Amino acid sequence: MQIRDEYERAVEDLHARNLMIPGLQTRLQSLETHCLQQLSAYSAEAKARSKKRLAETQALLAASTAENARLTAALRSEKDNVTKAESKLTDVQRSTLTLASSVRRHDESLRAGQERSLEDARALQKNKGMENMWLQIRTRSCYLVVEYRSSLLH
Repeated sequence: MQIRDEYERAVEDLHARNLMIPGLQTRLQSLETHCLQQLSAYSAEAKARSKKRLAETQALLAASTAENARLTAALRSEKDNVTKAESKLTDVQRSTLTLASSVRRHDESLRAGQERSLEDARALQKNKGMENMWLQIRTRSCYLVVEYRSSLLH
C-alpha cells in the first residue's frame, strides 16, 4: 500500500507537472510573441530614427556641399582679384620706377641748366665789367681826343 500511495502521489505529481508544462509552454509562447513584437516595434522605431537621421545628414551634406561650392567660387574670384591686383601693382611699380627715373633725369637736367645759367651770369657779369671798363676807356679816350682837338684849335 505504501508503494501504491507513493505511486499515486508520483503520478499526481507528474500529472500536475504535466498540466503546468502546457501552461508554461503557452506562457513562454506568449512571452516570446510579446518579445518579438517589442523587438519589431523597437526595430521599426530605430529604423525610423535612422531614416530621419540619414535624411538630416543628407540635407546637411547637401547644404555643406552647396556652401563649399559657394566658398570655392568666392575663393577663385578672390584669387583672380589678387592676381589682377598684383598685375596692377607690378604695372604701377614699373610706372613709378620709370617716372622716378624721368624725374631724376629732369632734376639733373635742371641742375645742369642752373649751373650753366650761373656760369653764363658770371661770364656776363665779367663781360659787363670788361664792357664797363672798355666804355670808360673809350669815354676817356673820346674826352682826351676832344681835349686834344680843342687844344689844337686854340
